[in-house]
Amino acid sequence: MVAQFRIRDSGQFRFRLKHRWFRDPFIILQKEVIEDKNTRMTFEQWREVSRYWLDVKLEDLTTMGLKTLISQRDPDSLPICFKPVKRLIGWSLVLMVCDVTWADGHWRPARLQDLMIKDGKIQGGLGLVRR
Repeated sequence: MVAQFRIRDSGQFRFRLKHRWFRDPFIILQKEVIEDKNTRMTFEQWREVSRYWLDVKLEDLTTMGLKTLISQRDPDSLPICFKPVKRLIGWSLVLMVCDVTWADGHWRPARLQDLMIKDGKIQGGLGLVRR
């Protein structure tokens, strides 16, 4: 029996806001997923059915190409990392920034003010700049 549906990554990622009461929202990493359907019975011919966004889990980091995301492009950009946070429906990866130097190790959740957005896209080394 041939599988009728398959799910694959598109290689695209984005961020979404997770609002919290009386605190700054979290910036959470998401990946785009493509759902395909097999349209033939004798041989496989896949057709795209839908695309949607899912929160990234820790195991997804091994298959995602995040090299361009975490590398610093600007000399004044902030170092970043991702922190797993437990939610009601599972885990999410929250964007964290280092305020001072790596040696001090003072990490905090990224804020919207840290992002430098131009023409609807995040600029620079993720656009996280010192303010």
